[in-house]
Amino acid sequence: MATIAARAVFDMRVRFRTLEKIHRFFAERISDNGFPLYRAAVTAGLVHDQVLARQLFKKIETLDPEIHGPWINTLKLECATFSALLGDPARYRSAITETITERRKDFCLPADVQSLE
Repeated sequence: MATIAARAVFDMRVRFRTLEKIHRFFAERISDNGFPLYRAAVTAGLVHDQVLARQLFKKIETLDPEIHGPWINTLKLECATFSALLGDPARYRSAITETITERRKDFCLPADVQSLE
């Protein structure tokens, strides 16, 4: 099992070795669900596709909490912040990095200073 797991990790590192490849993966899987939209929007911003990022963040604004649940309101607020930062790539990247750090803490995971590298 360890050999299979190690191989899977290696394969994923090859498959997703750049932000562009990660974004392509998420962009090909966009749906009307909050998290697929969120992942594609965030990665679009990271690869400097501001048009797509803005379009997807705007779509997230329209998601109905009655359908998706009340958690979508938190996601909407976060996306509004990210969307406002798209014109400043350094601040956008910093906000994403801070969010990753916060989420890792929420899940009791160690810090990953190279999460976007």
